[in-house]
Amino acid sequence: MSLIERRDCANGAETAKPEKERAGQRYSVSVYVSIFFAVVVCVVLLSYFMQQRSSAEALENLTAQHNQFSISALQKIEELQDANVAYAEQIGALEAQVSALEEENGELTAELAGAAAAADEAQALQRRNDALSNLMRLEAAVEARDFTLARELSDRLEAQIDDLGEFSGKYLALKEKIAD
Repeated sequence: MSLIERRDCANGAETAKPEKERAGQRYSVSVYVSIFFAVVVCVVLLSYFMQQRSSAEALENLTAQHNQFSISALQKIEELQDANVAYAEQIGALEAQVSALEEENGELTAELAGAAAAADEAQALQRRNDALSNLMRLEAAVEARDFTLARELSDRLEAQIDDLGEFSGKYLALKEKIAD
């Protein structure tokens, strides 16, 4: 036999034997691939469940934060509303005080105007009293023939003539007597 034939025979014997081995190898490769696939599926499922758990925890944290923020915001809103009500009450009280003070101010202004008018009247009466007193002194000086004092009193009465009123005629008559 030639080398090629021997090799073919040897290959034929070898091919028969490896087909059994190949079938066993194919079976073990299938088992290994199945086990590997099962492990991969388990790892993927494990990863999925871990991700779900992580997502659920994150969602719980976000929900808790949101609830805490909502509660805090509602408390702050209530505090602001309470403060607003208190400020509104203070404004009402202050407006009532302002009204009372404005009314009191009006009364005091009226009293002040009355007092100012009374003071003006008192000053006018005092000036009239001074003028009449000077007129009486002038009359007494003329009767006593004290013309120096009479002229001095006449000069004072000249400035007070408006305060004499109905007695200004008497003053003018006395003034003529002094001039004579």
